[in-house]
Amino acid sequence: MTTDDLTTAERVTAKAIYDILVLQAGARDNESMRGQFEYFYGARQDLAEFRFGGLLGFGGKIWWTNYDGWYVNNNRSDAEATAIIERTNAALAQFNTVRQQAHKR
Repeated sequence: MTTDDLTTAERVTAKAIYDILVLQAGARDNESMRGQFEYFYGARQDLAEFRFGGLLGFGGKIWWTNYDGWYVNNNRSDAEATAIIERTNAALAQFNTVRQQAHKR
């Protein structure tokens, strides 16, 4: 799978998810990282995690599971990291819910 294989809807979805990472977790907002995330999004059946870093440092990762949808975590356990993870996961949970409801229609 390459990013050329993504549909327009998949590209929009990948962009929306990465926007959450930028806004909530300080992911780098550049074409290279967005392209890497698009590739990950397209290959997520084979790859379960994407390291985006941002405010969570080197260990900042977003995960995809068929059960939980999208969520982030990292290796740090301090209050700042916990707050970043909680607000990012809250935004991703809302995104997951909206997407699930849209697919049920």
